[in-house]
Amino acid sequence: MKKNLWISFVMNVVIALLVLAATLMGLFDVRFSGTKAISKGADIFKFFTVQSNILAAFSAIIMAIYEILLLKGKISFVPKWAYLFKLIGTVGVALTMFTVLFYLAPIMPDGYFSAFYDGNLVMHLLAPLLSILSFVLFEHTGEIRFRETPLSVLHAFLYGFFYMANAFSHVTNGEIPSEYNWYGFADSSVPVTILVSTVMLSVTFGLGVALWALNKKIKINDVADEA
Repeated sequence: MKKNLWISFVMNVVIALLVLAATLMGLFDVRFSGTKAISKGADIFKFFTVQSNILAAFSAIIMAIYEILLLKGKISFVPKWAYLFKLIGTVGVALTMFTVLFYLAPIMPDGYFSAFYDGNLVMHLLAPLLSILSFVLFEHTGEIRFRETPLSVLHAFLYGFFYMANAFSHVTNGEIPSEYNWYGFADSSVPVTILVSTVMLSVTFGLGVALWALNKKIKINDVADEA
């Protein structure tokens, strides 16, 4: 058990540090690729990618705090809400990663791998992968019930709601300016937009159920501790 806790603790600390570094790079427009940033400064926080990574980082920090307390014998268990929060954070970055891998990266004008330049390498790939692996392999819990898995779509639902509300409230001459529709999700009619949103939420919920099921099923035994 201790070995798995230490691995999870280290992974969660790394997630938090990587996301912090990538966020600061976005804020101050630090780029090594020579490409031009789509957005910089505080404007980066409007993107789901950034929000989901920050949420995942916070969930990782909370998990790490409880894990170090458990390792030091200060507490006897990690509370259920910390696992649930980690699930919510992990689902968000999983959605980000799969959307980039299978939709955004293939249509990038500068090539597939340009989606992983600079801080995007962290937010589009590294942090999501570490979040998924830590939650599935090293943070085994049977406390989360299936009826609680819909909470995993909470961030995506709230983001979509406010995104659409903001976009459609700025319609000008039948069009929505790009600064209020940065993903282009509101380009279609309201019914089509609702349909697309429903599909996205369904996919998000599917990811939540999949991560929950894998976490519940996969348990890596700490042979050293058992011996």
